[in-house]
Amino acid sequence: MMTVIVYLQWSWAHDDLKWDPAGYEGLERVLMATDSLWVPDVTIVVGQRDSLLLSCPQNLILNSTGVLMCATQTYVTFRCEINFEMYPFDTQECHFGLLYTTLLTDCPVRHRRNDVTINTDNAILITQYITAGEWVLKKSRAEIYQDLNNVSYPRYIFTVQRRSAFYVITIVFPMVLASIMVTLVFLIPANTGEKISYLVSIFTSLAIFLGFIR
Repeated sequence: MMTVIVYLQWSWAHDDLKWDPAGYEGLERVLMATDSLWVPDVTIVVGQRDSLLLSCPQNLILNSTGVLMCATQTYVTFRCEINFEMYPFDTQECHFGLLYTTLLTDCPVRHRRNDVTINTDNAILITQYITAGEWVLKKSRAEIYQDLNNVSYPRYIFTVQRRSAFYVITIVFPMVLASIMVTLVFLIPANTGEKISYLVSIFTSLAIFLGFIR
């Protein structure tokens, strides 16, 4: 499961709400009540069965050109398919999409993604939104995805890499150490009679360890 903070801002034009700022003392922006306007539906697609309908706040920003702007922020949790072939040194991809649903068939949808450049000035601000956990975010990208119904919508893809230090210490290193200790049975003299008891002890520890891993 991956949880991300989504800040989404979308705008659309309404020709009947234009005005000349010169006739209204230079007024270029006003607040409009959401319940008195037509608002397009935006759905976050997080899986084949799950979706999240985003809603605008109570007030929208309307400028003199007739463009309405809505901005909202929410947490989105979605499932990721994991391939364990390279475990614990694996890199996975998780994604979710934004589906714009509208009754206006002649309404074009243009998607724009603002690339964020991480530098020294805003690196501290970005780290406040990152939780130190099992995964490290390597990169993110956006693409236009087309589903089986020929519906196109933007999809955001996150590439994460597993922190392997914990698994190397608790899984890989004990297995390598146990394998080395098995070969040490050839160094035990045969007349001591400890070869069988030594191997039984190693195999018992391996069985307990594999049961723990399972």
